[in-house]
Amino acid sequence: MAILFIVAIPASRLGDGTTSRFGWQMFSSGGEATDFIVVPDAGEPFEVNPADYVAVLRAELPLNDLLPPHLCSSEPEAAAIILRTSTSEETVTCSGT
Repeated sequence: MAILFIVAIPASRLGDGTTSRFGWQMFSSGGEATDFIVVPDAGEPFEVNPADYVAVLRAELPLNDLLPPHLCSSEPEAAAIILRTSTSEETVTCSGT
């Protein structure tokens, strides 16, 4: 009977379909990929690779909230950051301009 509780209770938690921050996931279910585009004061907009700014890309990291402020501070020519997916587009204005 004790074995049933030791195995069944933790096993029942594995199938809820959510990812946990420090949990093990064989396949993390991420959302739709976001393109991060830096719009400079002068010149052409250019796309940046999030992997150049984040040590380990994980599905539960809120890159859409964290990366634009970092790009504004690390890219001195940035006037705005465009977050683009296949279904939406959002522009974050850099406050230094």
